[in-house]
Amino acid sequence: MGALLFVFMMTAGPVAAEAIKVGVVLPLTGKLAKFGEIENKSFLMAVEEINAAGGVNGKKIELIIEDTTGKPDVGRSAIEKLISRDKVVIVGGGYSSSVTWASVAVAQQRKVPFLVNTGSADKITEQGWNYIFRMNPPASEYPKPFASFLQNVATDVKKVAILHENSLFGQSSSKKFAKNV
Repeated sequence: MGALLFVFMMTAGPVAAEAIKVGVVLPLTGKLAKFGEIENKSFLMAVEEINAAGGVNGKKIELIIEDTTGKPDVGRSAIEKLISRDKVVIVGGGYSSSVTWASVAVAQQRKVPFLVNTGSADKITEQGWNYIFRMNPPASEYPKPFASFLQNVATDVKKVAILHENSLFGQSSSKKFAKNV
């Protein structure tokens, strides 16, 4: 959340409202809900702590949280609502790479900073966009520790099977893994 506020302070202009409206897109229902709820609690705890300490430059943060249901079209609609109707100045969240990919395009087009906290497909931040930022490593970084393990510890392993989900994350990370191992 601290990085989210840093991006806000560096990219957003003056805010006329008393509260700083921050949008969050997460899967709160559907098959990814357990993961989204963990991240949602993290956002809520951080905002409670920041607001209790006086907010940002004396302004409280108002979180506006939208459920993506883990579906790209719902994620796209959620971020469009946050930007157009709720007038958020920054968006955070983005659990699933496929949903995040659909959402970041809207944020970039509307020139609203989006701090991606989980969606890790490399494609999300490889576009050279000015309004899309990432907190976590991209999927291409994930196989490096395992490749190092195979090269330095399990040196007698001759074959490795790569099982992956059929999604933007699964496809991109498995290709990078196959290339690095």
